[in-house]
Amino acid sequence: TVLGAWQGFEGLDARGTSMALLASLSYPVGWIYVRRTLAGSTHSHLSLTGGQLLLATVQLAVVTPLFTSAPDGLAVVPLLAIAALGTLGTGLAMLVQYGLVAEVGPTTGQMVTYFVPVIAAAAGITILGERLTWSVPVGAVIVLAGAALTQVRPRRTR
Repeated sequence: TVLGAWQGFEGLDARGTSMALLASLSYPVGWIYVRRTLAGSTHSHLSLTGGQLLLATVQLAVVTPLFTSAPDGLAVVPLLAIAALGTLGTGLAMLVQYGLVAEVGPTTGQMVTYFVPVIAAAAGITILGERLTWSVPVGAVIVLAGAALTQVRPRRTR
């Protein structure tokens, strides 16, 4: 429903669409990682969050020069915005995520990520005045049904 497959993919940017699909795969990969390596860890949530963000920063510091040149100057306001987003947006969110995983488990904890596109679509329509088409509520129902399916426990047979 997001890509409009019924329209034959006309007008879609293949590169951007591929990147969006690849990014959407990062959700399950990230949660599989959390389930296998971090769920049940005896380390504090703060140390896990700090360690992951530190490693991500090092990775970006290595890769970024391969794709861009050094800036001529650094403006203070954008740097403060980056620091605020990194600390409050990513850092705090990851800290809450690890607490959630510890409390309810990774399968239930991952449901948070399913609601992001639904909330983003609703915000786009109500705040930004984006157009509501039939595919938006259909996509929301698909997302919510998928989230509900993650909570279904198989019946035990005797």
